[in-house]
Amino acid sequence: MKHSTKLAMLLLSSTFALASCGGSGEATSTSAPDSIAASETEMTYTVTFDSMGGSAVAPVTVKYGEKLTKPADPTKEGYTFKEWCVDEICVTAFNFRTMTILSDWTLYASWTEGTTISSDRDSDSVASSSENTSSSDVSNTKTVYFKDPAWWTADGAATSIHYWDVSGKGTTWPGIVMTLVSGASVSTSGGNVWSFDLDLTLAAGGFIFARHNPDVNSSGQAADWGAKTVDLQISEMGENNMYDCSGCAISWGNPGLTGVWSTYSK
Repeated sequence: MKHSTKLAMLLLSSTFALASCGGSGEATSTSAPDSIAASETEMTYTVTFDSMGGSAVAPVTVKYGEKLTKPADPTKEGYTFKEWCVDEICVTAFNFRTMTILSDWTLYASWTEGTTISSDRDSDSVASSSENTSSSDVSNTKTVYFKDPAWWTADGAATSIHYWDVSGKGTTWPGIVMTLVSGASVSTSGGNVWSFDLDLTLAAGGFIFARHNPDVNSSGQAADWGAKTVDLQISEMGENNMYDCSGCAISWGNPGLTGVWSTYSK
């Protein structure tokens, strides 16, 4: 009888430990603490700038959901600053006009050797992308949306998009945090809509929506919070623009959630 009691207590303790990990394992919590939802708009995150050998740029603190003000360009002898990127090899530039801060970030400087004029594609000084982008570039970008299920946002999780081109080159997993468009703060009852302006050339190999840890840089935790969609292809969208997973049951790891393509309109 004592052995049975000890075994039951051990199993109960293990289940509780798994349920406290926010995104690891099948026994994870399916609801966020009330305190998270209530204080999200008061949370602040740090954006760090890696000048990649250029002059130092001081980190800044940004409130949850707000946009980042573009800092003064760094300098580097023999090079001209081009833009800030979300990855070291600069697959994707950070868009100061459209991207909001939902977690800690590190941005990386991209440089052009010599005296080439710096790029405007993500500068917040540009009035609109349509005025500074060729018609071919505009037609090659599509705003995609993701609608999450209720359990997806437990513990304040966000949504990121990971994509790659035909050669397999792409963003660092689990990708770039998307912009919340359905409200001022994440709803833990599901149905949140997230958006991202996707370059169809850079995503020609495929893309995935992933559950993203909002505190990835605060305590050494992993950015990947255990859930994702199946691999998706641009050709599957057709005239649609939103991958709807609002009805998807809890599922961790591979092969990923299978939603349905639909159309989102503001």
